[in-house]
Amino acid sequence: MTQEVEYDPAAPPVEMPPIAPLRPITDPLELRDRTIRDYTRNMGAAGMPADAAGIERLAKADLQLADAYKRDEPVGMAPSEASRIAAREAARAAAEAKAREDGIEIKREARDLGPQFDLPPEYGNSERWRLAKGRMARIVAGAGAPLRHPDGSFDFRAMTSTCEIPHLAYRYLCAWFNFDLRYIPETARHNPFFMMPKREASMKLAREVEDICDTSSGRLGPWFVPK
Repeated sequence: MTQEVEYDPAAPPVEMPPIAPLRPITDPLELRDRTIRDYTRNMGAAGMPADAAGIERLAKADLQLADAYKRDEPVGMAPSEASRIAAREAARAAAEAKAREDGIEIKREARDLGPQFDLPPEYGNSERWRLAKGRMARIVAGAGAPLRHPDGSFDFRAMTSTCEIPHLAYRYLCAWFNFDLRYIPETARHNPFFMMPKREASMKLAREVEDICDTSSGRLGPWFVPK
C-alpha cells in the first residue's frame, strides 16, 4: 500500500538534485552510439525485433546523409543534372590522362559513331528508323575522343565511359566495329557479321540498334510510339 503524506505548508522545501545542462554532441562516436541507442529503443517500443547490425547500418547511413545535408554536398542524395555533367567531364578528362600515361594515342577525329547502312528505302526512310537513330545519338552523346592502343585497337570502355548510358554505348560500338570488320579473317571466331553481304549485315545491325533502343527505354522512356 502507498502511504499518503499530508501536505505541510510550514515544512521546508525539498531540495531536488541539480539538472545537468544540455550540451551539444561533438564526438562522432558518441553521436553514433546515441543514435543506435535511440533507434533500438524506438524499435523495441514499436514491438519490432532489434537487429543490432541492421540498426547500426541504418544509423550510419542516416548520419552520413544528415552530415552531407549540413555541408550542402550531394553525398547520398540524387545528383543534379549539373553534377552529372560535371562527373562525365571529369571521367573523360581522367580517361584521357590515363591513356597518355599508358602511351595510348588520342586522336580527335570527327565523332561520327554511325556506319553507312544499306537499308531498304521503305525502312531506311521510315519514321521508325529516324527515331531509332535519334535515340542512339542520345545514348552515345558525350563519348570521349577515340583512344587507340599502340596495336591500333580502340579502347571502347574509355571512349564510352562518359556517355549517357555507357554499357549500351559500348554495346553499340562493338556491334558497329564487327559490322565494319566483317571481311577481316581474324574476326571470324567472334564476329556475328562475318562475311555477311552488306544489305543483310546492315539489317542485322539495324535490328541491334533497335534492341539497344528498347533496352534504353527503362531509363530514357519509349523511343518509338506508333501513331
